[in-house]
Amino acid sequence: MENADQKARQTVTRQFFITCEYKAIPSSPAIRKSVKMMKKIYVLSGNVATFLCPECGRSKNADVSDYMGMDKEVVAKYKCKCGHTESVLLERRKVYRKNVRLPGAYVHYISGKKTGKGLMHVTNISRNGLRIQINDISNHEFHVGDRLMLEFHLDDKTRTFLSLKVVIKTINKDSIGAELRADHQTDRILGFYLLKSSAEEGETISVRRS
Repeated sequence: MENADQKARQTVTRQFFITCEYKAIPSSPAIRKSVKMMKKIYVLSGNVATFLCPECGRSKNADVSDYMGMDKEVVAKYKCKCGHTESVLLERRKVYRKNVRLPGAYVHYISGKKTGKGLMHVTNISRNGLRIQINDISNHEFHVGDRLMLEFHLDDKTRTFLSLKVVIKTINKDSIGAELRADHQTDRILGFYLLKSSAEEGETISVRRS
């Protein structure tokens, strides 16, 4: 006869290049401690997690909708076609954000009119926002809701150039937090950049809902 813990474990297998097995485990201090050091996959909108194999670079999107409402720790054990096997924790609350130092330029718009421009540094970035630092911020009047056009290069191997339209959400001294609504191509570029970065750091694997 199955005990309560066995009944609580729900497993399903997805047949992809990467095969995933999910287990919903009742949360407890011991369980939370054991999964604390696991790599994490961050689930955002659309309930789609992207698994990235650190050995061969294969990736696969997986629908994890069945696990989003559970009050349990959800661990995904995946096996890649290349033979690599790993267990990761589905993180359903946070967004992966990469700390960076990327120089670039901005153009400031108010009500669609260009009001200023200057130099800036991107200090962190995610797929739905970023933070920039502006040295001469006292020379310009920024407001929440203003729009910026940002141009900068990523620090990847090809120094990918990005031109982003963002909306200011927070202002703190010389630091501005902005919301990013990227087009499909830019979203793919950022998604791959953040996936590789998180895997290289050995901490997290970033995901995006479609």
